[in-house]
Amino acid sequence: MSFANSGCSEQQSGHAGSVRRPSPSLLLLAGVLSPLLFALYYVRRFGVNVPENDDWFFIPTLEAFYSGGSWFPLVLQHYTEHRIIIPKLLILGFSQLTHFNAKSEMYLSVFLMGVCAFLVWQLIQLTTAPSWLIIPSGFLLLSPAQAENMLNGWQFCIPLCNTFCVGMVLLLAKRAVSWSRWIGAAACATGATFSFAHGTLAWPIGLFLLIDRATMRKGQILIWIGTSALMGVFYRWGYRGARDVPADYLSFWQHPAATAKLFLAILGSNFGSFQVVTSIAVGLVMLALVIVIVFLEPRLFHPQLRPWYALLLFSLLASALVSIGRSFAWEAFAQGTRYTTLSVFVPICSLAIAGLWFRLREPVYPRACIAAYAAIILIASLLAVRTVRQSWQLGQAVLQDRLIARACLLDYRDASSDCLQRMFVYSGELVRREAVVLEKYCLGPFYRRCRSADAPK
Repeated sequence: MSFANSGCSEQQSGHAGSVRRPSPSLLLLAGVLSPLLFALYYVRRFGVNVPENDDWFFIPTLEAFYSGGSWFPLVLQHYTEHRIIIPKLLILGFSQLTHFNAKSEMYLSVFLMGVCAFLVWQLIQLTTAPSWLIIPSGFLLLSPAQAENMLNGWQFCIPLCNTFCVGMVLLLAKRAVSWSRWIGAAACATGATFSFAHGTLAWPIGLFLLIDRATMRKGQILIWIGTSALMGVFYRWGYRGARDVPADYLSFWQHPAATAKLFLAILGSNFGSFQVVTSIAVGLVMLALVIVIVFLEPRLFHPQLRPWYALLLFSLLASALVSIGRSFAWEAFAQGTRYTTLSVFVPICSLAIAGLWFRLREPVYPRACIAAYAAIILIASLLAVRTVRQSWQLGQAVLQDRLIARACLLDYRDASSDCLQRMFVYSGELVRREAVVLEKYCLGPFYRRCRSADAPK
């Protein structure tokens, strides 16, 4: 079946059966706008303008920027294995508008998740996947199961990377890729590369999408390979190794069982209710379902299926890389929620591929297959709702802790090191030292104090 004809056949079958399909605007309202508003309210309700953990490593760059020093080399500098040039530039730009208000970065994170959901909607339409898929997809992409990426300002770099990758897949999803689409896709891959470490996966995923026996252009493929090599050299240039990390950092071969458990926990984290054992169990089931789906529908290069397989592969590889890099403290990272955003495409793409399989394969026992499909969606929905309920309780706990932390920060000269450690678990004294910079330039929570002091009496 050709890519174009499949869309026509779907429309014809819809007319023949007199099936009324939901309008696109209604689906966008239910699958993108509704979860977006809920996620924005979540940030408004529980977000606090206080730097957290990784934010503190960025303060020297802010100081150089506001003092007129040499700040751009700091932007280019690696942060452990990441080279997050674009997030650093965005933070500097936002700091001019919002005075380094961490809550504005939280809103940016949610906005990027919403953009990602809209791009997934475009991909659903392009591949003629079941249009109702946008509803579970949107709620997963904007779920507060990703609380850490919604309530920590710096963490917007992960949704930013995901958005670039989905944009790249969307641009390369058509069989005949024009040069304008190729350039846009290369720009998205570059953006993903310098947003978060797993964004480097965009280049091999893009190559997978470009290879097509019928329509591929050798020039596009060769230049893509050359560009990816060039980006790899620039990414690696100046890297001095990860600093301030445990001795067994990246030594996953020392604890393979921990690597496997972290991988499964990340896969199941969207439905795990922040319980490590539950996440591992769900991750194991999800991995088994992926294997079944690939076994039933192995046509990875089918034009309607390939974009979904590309995103599925992206999520699986990103989750695997995190598991390899963080297995030295797997339980601590499994309890976090930042990597939930990485694995979110696994359930979304599994649903899309299975939905297209029904349409393209016409199974022998359609009712049994549909019943199994519906049962999986129902169970996943119940688990997702339970996880959202737990995220509300988590948000309340985070709010109380951050309010205490903000009070400590505003009184950083006299506050105890233990209290300051609420904002950076490794060193309260680092917080005390960098707080001087925030106060000097009236940034973060100090901005209100400065404005009050400058107000006419």
